[in-house]
Amino acid sequence: MLLRLIDYNLLYEKLVYFNCKINKLALIGKVISYFIHLLIRVIFNCDISPNAYIGKNVRIPHAVGIVIGGTAVIGDNSIIMPNVVIGSKHYPPKGKKRHATIGERCLLGANSTLIGDIIVGDECIVGAGCTLTKSLEPQTRFLG
Repeated sequence: MLLRLIDYNLLYEKLVYFNCKINKLALIGKVISYFIHLLIRVIFNCDISPNAYIGKNVRIPHAVGIVIGGTAVIGDNSIIMPNVVIGSKHYPPKGKKRHATIGERCLLGANSTLIGDIIVGDECIVGAGCTLTKSLEPQTRFLG
């Protein structure tokens, strides 16, 4: 009965927000963040870097197989579906941005992949199974 009362998606989202916030603290925050990151990877099978910036009210309805790199920026009120990868093309020198910037109110469909330092404008939709390697203008629908 207790398992039915727990909303795992909400628990996951709160844990990710907390992990990103605590990572900004001093050394002890980074150590705690590292262990929370490992816990998230084991329990939810996701790899969301605590260094990524995740905006307010970002929804992750089914937290399975999501990978978000350390320099990614996700705008407010966006939705990330299962198995989304926000990765990099190459590994540039430290301090350089290598992951995508997602605008506000965007939808990233299931199994979509965003590669490189690209910009996805506000209110864009990236369809399920799409691979995106170039930037999108605001209010664009990329379906394949």
